[in-house]
Amino acid sequence: MENCATASLVDKGWPQITDAHSLLQLVLMFEESDTLIAAFDENDILRISNRAWRSALAIGDNERPSWAEMMRHNYILESGTRIDTNNFDKWLSSAA
Repeated sequence: MENCATASLVDKGWPQITDAHSLLQLVLMFEESDTLIAAFDENDILRISNRAWRSALAIGDNERPSWAEMMRHNYILESGTRIDTNNFDKWLSSAA
């Protein structure tokens, strides 16, 4: 499992995960956390998120929306991220 990214994290004091069981424990810990956790790729597509994030932003377990799609969805539902504007598309272009 060793690569440049994990070596860098170990250098910063993070524990090195060398087995599948430890990795699974870490994933389960993130999933059950009340802290909102999510990661997006370079195209602003949601790649991973925990239960708290999905609940707060009204996202299904298997959904992988872009940041813009997520904001539009929350704006329409008036939930999740609060966006107070009369012109969503103008707000979105200014926020990007």
